Parts: sequence; C-alpha cells; structure tokens
Amino acid sequence: MHCDLTLNDFPEIKKTFNDLNKETNYMFVARCIQTGDLLNKLKSYVPVGQWCSFQKQNFKMSDRTCQGYMKLSNSNIDKRYWHLGMDKLHSILERKEDLSIFNLELLNEPRRTNTG
Repeated sequence: MHCDLTLNDFPEIKKTFNDLNKETNYMFVARCIQTGDLLNKLKSYVPVGQWCSFQKQNFKMSDRTCQGYMKLSNSNIDKRYWHLGMDKLHSILERKEDLSIFNLELLNEPRRTNTG
C-alpha cells in the first residue's frame, strides 16, 4: 500500500523535527568533544607506547571512536557547526574541507577554545 503523504505536507511538524535533530546533534557533538578532552588529558599521563592497551582495558569504545573524539576535541570546530552531527564533522575533518562552503543556518555562539 502506497501513501501519498510526505513530511512536506506537514511543514510545522517537519520544522520541529528538523530543529530537534539539530539540537540532538549539537548536544551529542558537545559530549563527544568533552570525552575527547578527557581522553587527550589521560593520554598525556599514560607512558609512551601504552595508550592503545590502556584504552582497550579501560573503555568500551573502539580505538577509532576514541581517535575521532580526540581529533574533534583538538580541531576547535566552531560551535555554530556542531548541529551537523558527528558523522558529518568527522567527514569534514578527514577531507580537511572548508566549513564555509556549506550554506548553513548557523547558531550565533562564540568560537570554542581549549581551556586546559
């Protein structure tokens, strides 16, 4: 059975859904950056060459996930882009894309800086 309705038929619901999705992405990226900050701090205390075994023994995250969080934490990506979500930001970092190429509705918040 085919339904002729789409989300476009409900513009208010579509807008609310999109806003919630952006907010969820933003909060998730904020937590990923906080986790990356903590991982970077911990890594500075772990003896050279022992980080991978330390990470495997103490966290339920893959090496790749830890590396992604740490890289994002070190990137200082402007908070106004956090709503793009972790996957998109990781892809942008990997390809070293210029964020200004995106036609985005940006949040009016100051640039994040490392304070530690």
